[in-house]
Amino acid sequence: KQEITYQIKIPANIGTNKEMQTYYTIEAGANTYESPKIKLETEKEAKLELTVVPNVENGETINENSLLSYEITVKNIGQTPVKNIKISNPTPEGTTLVQTSQTEWTIEELEAGQSQTITAQFTVNSLDEGETNKTIQNTITVEADYLKQPITNTLIYNVEKDELPFEINVRLHEAYGEFRINNKVIYL
Repeated sequence: KQEITYQIKIPANIGTNKEMQTYYTIEAGANTYESPKIKLETEKEAKLELTVVPNVENGETINENSLLSYEITVKNIGQTPVKNIKISNPTPEGTTLVQTSQTEWTIEELEAGQSQTITAQFTVNSLDEGETNKTIQNTITVEADYLKQPITNTLIYNVEKDELPFEINVRLHEAYGEFRINNKVIYL
């Protein structure tokens, strides 16, 4: 029995998600012997991009009972497929999930260059008695196989009381008589 040692040189900048196969041959006289295939894999890494397009820009002031809508796009910006992509958008405190929407999605697989867009919608709750404003924070998170760390996008809004921005004072001329509920007032 004879022991053989050999070296394989792997370039330092080969990158992630690569696979190589090699083998060696031994020549002994007139005979040639081929080794079993040797498979080498570099580290696996998913490369995703998260884009969130809200109907109200991040940091804006909104009124209670407003609708917040988000187009959430996840794109595979790597060279290999990404599997088991989980998108989470929990209902932010101070909002209610719109009935046709959801807060968690799973994408089985995205090929290189592929993207998928989903929509989430929430209604801002009325402020509590005595409250004049509050802050709402919405955090969207993406996780996947071989993604080194979750990707997050946080949007923050200041919510104000939904009040009329002006007052209406009605003065009736004596000639019109008294004003009663359900009377029509025509402004000229």
